[in-house]
Amino acid sequence: MLIGEHVSYETARHATSVGELLPWYERAFNAGVAQAGLTLARLVMENASLRDAWQEKAMKALHAAAQANLPEAQWLLAQQGGGSPASGKVVRDVRKPSSSPLEWAASAADAGILAARYALAERAWAVADYAAFLRWSLPLARELLQRGG
Repeated sequence: MLIGEHVSYETARHATSVGELLPWYERAFNAGVAQAGLTLARLVMENASLRDAWQEKAMKALHAAAQANLPEAQWLLAQQGGGSPASGKVVRDVRKPSSSPLEWAASAADAGILAARYALAERAWAVADYAAFLRWSLPLARELLQRGG
């Protein structure tokens, strides 16, 4: 459980044999450490050689981490659901039948994930949803003004 809580993805991804770490992250995830599930999913998604054996477990862990309100997991799940929030495709077997990449992206953006805010602002502009564009772009503009002023 300590590995799942304290050895981050950024550290684990540099391991000589990432595949040997996965069972430890899986055990921590199964014991209730949501962060371990997110790390497991990210490691599997980054390593094509691990995907066949670990894809199902990784997606289960990612869904659980997103449902545990980990913003990074919500954003990653939004990206996995359709490639990007702009696709609008529905993710199956997540939260509820109507959950979509856009809903996961909105949860991540509300939690402060900047990439999610930018993606949602871009999508809103592209579909001429100016109210949504203002919702996502105004906090970004305010942040830029605070940095510059």
